[in-house]
Amino acid sequence: MAVEGAGTLPLDKPFNAAMISEPANIAALFSILHDGTIDSFSRVGNTATLKVGIRYLAAQLDPSFEGFTVTLTDVTGMTFSTWPTDPTASPRTLTDDTMIFVGELQILSGQDHGQQTKVLCTQFATQYGYFGGELCFTARSAQVQDESKRMWRIPELDTLSQAYWNDWARRNRR
Repeated sequence: MAVEGAGTLPLDKPFNAAMISEPANIAALFSILHDGTIDSFSRVGNTATLKVGIRYLAAQLDPSFEGFTVTLTDVTGMTFSTWPTDPTASPRTLTDDTMIFVGELQILSGQDHGQQTKVLCTQFATQYGYFGGELCFTARSAQVQDESKRMWRIPELDTLSQAYWNDWARRNRR
């Protein structure tokens, strides 16, 4: 199956399941997942699993797909620095996973800060007192799977994303 506008992606062949291991590449992964939501988060030891709902990207592979699973290994130092709704309030730094992921975080972009990855997020639930923030962590590596359990690397995800956004721009020209 090829994705229209993306050239030919060999989606009928398994990709090399190589880990995404450089902090800059982990940050790039989250930028590719722009507008996706972290629908669920779990952690076992130092391995974190995020279900990212990003239908516009996943549906290019299969119309029934809703998102991707991102697995981060050797995760440490995870924090979320809030952007308070009240302009007079001070930001809070959340360190408990339950509190970080209590609201649905929508991914804006990833940023590389040396060994640390920063993911800028929005959050629309008004009861938490913040409208977004910065999710920060270090991780040795990341893996990305679609709903068929196929592993994805950065170049393939980037091609898929660029195909979507090029098509979007073409549809929205005035």
